Amino acid sequence: MRIIVRMNELTRVLVIKISQSNKAAAVKNGRRFRELVENAWWDYMLDLHGVDLRARAQVIMKALRPEFFEPGDDNFIRNDVDRVYDLDRCLSWVACRALDRKIARDPELQLSYDWGDLPTLTAQPQLRLF
Repeated sequence: MRIIVRMNELTRVLVIKISQSNKAAAVKNGRRFRELVENAWWDYMLDLHGVDLRARAQVIMKALRPEFFEPGDDNFIRNDVDRVYDLDRCLSWVACRALDRKIARDPELQLSYDWGDLPTLTAQPQLRLF
C-alpha cells in the first residue's frame, strides 16, 4: 500500500464520498475514479463560488453594455439580441477565470491528486486488517 503524503480536507471528503458511492471505480483507483473526483470538485467549487462570480460578472457587464439586458434592475439578458449566446459564454468565461484565480490563491480549495490507497480502503474496509 502507498502512503498518503499530503491531502487537504476538501480532497479527503470528496475522495471518501465518491469512494462510497462508486465502489467499483474506487477499487480500481484509475482514470474513471479521478474523473469522478474532479467532477465532484468542480461541482462543489461552482456551488460555493461560481454563482456569486457569475452574478458579479453580469452586473459589471450590464454597466458596460446595457443594451444586452432587459430594462430594470433584474439583470435578465435580452433574447432578441443577436449575440446573446456569445454574451452568456463570455460571462461564464469571466466567472471561471475569476474562480481559477481564487482557487490558485487558497490551498484549501485546491484538489490534490495524492490520495494514495484511500479510495480502495474506503470501498473495502476489510483491507485495513492486512
